[in-house]
Amino acid sequence: MMKWIESKTIRTNVKVKNWQEAVQKSGELLVAAELVEPSYIDAMIETTTELGPYCVIAPGIALPHARPEKGVKETGYSAITLAEPVEFGNIDNDPVHLVLAFCALDHESHIESLKLMARAISQEGFIERAKQAINENQLEKVLNSTI
Repeated sequence: MMKWIESKTIRTNVKVKNWQEAVQKSGELLVAAELVEPSYIDAMIETTTELGPYCVIAPGIALPHARPEKGVKETGYSAITLAEPVEFGNIDNDPVHLVLAFCALDHESHIESLKLMARAISQEGFIERAKQAINENQLEKVLNSTI
């Protein structure tokens, strides 16, 4: 099976107090995988603060990201499910259960990343399967089964 995300950048049942902490935790996985510089986490939070909760693109799902020049080393993804959902401030799509952070090296890989995740998210029952994953291996299977 082809993979777009690895278990090393996946966590389940993550406890956070607010959306900023949810973005922080998802970004820490990108840093640990050496996909981004630590500054990228701050850039994701700043972007969401400045532009509003645009990254909450479907009910229960946020896709935080920032510009490539904010510390991206390599295109990649992280995924966390939250122990308790948090509000990002998106009336239509809050609360968020699943945070899929991504980093893209350039405009082309940014568009490809969005297409890949849109394909995943649009699958019937995707968010429910993701929320029900009880560990990283299960969530990895849910995510990678979408390609």
